[in-house]
Amino acid sequence: MCKIQFLNTGSFKIIREGQLFSRIDKGIVITDRYERDLYGVGFFKNINLSKEYPKEYEKWKGLIRRCYGKNQKSSYIYSEVDERWHCFDNFIEDLPYIPNYFIAKREDFKKWDLDKDYYSDYIKIYSPKTCVFLKESYNALYRDKN
Repeated sequence: MCKIQFLNTGSFKIIREGQLFSRIDKGIVITDRYERDLYGVGFFKNINLSKEYPKEYEKWKGLIRRCYGKNQKSSYIYSEVDERWHCFDNFIEDLPYIPNYFIAKREDFKKWDLDKDYYSDYIKIYSPKTCVFLKESYNALYRDKN
């Protein structure tokens, strides 16, 4: 067994020696699961969670993109994602506590938004304390009102 330490994050990965050399020979990159590779912000502890929760992953990826992507809309310029939610695993852990999560999940998240400013027009942070799942139609009415 070989213990590899990644320079950017300091995290470790244990890999069998034969597997290590096989990957090197084939030019396969050994990935660091703690590398912030989604818009320089988002990362995983357990990459398999994105396969277990594909709809939730799309919601998470969307909020990271809206806040940190290159083609930001003007309405998201001052928005950010709570540091805890930079990690997808934490996002998944917190979702059951977000209002309307189970209803949105039951409906496969179709026509549901994860809204950050329902409780306050001044707080522009996606976080466990500020978010709520809203039907798209209601969110559009609410957004137009403000």
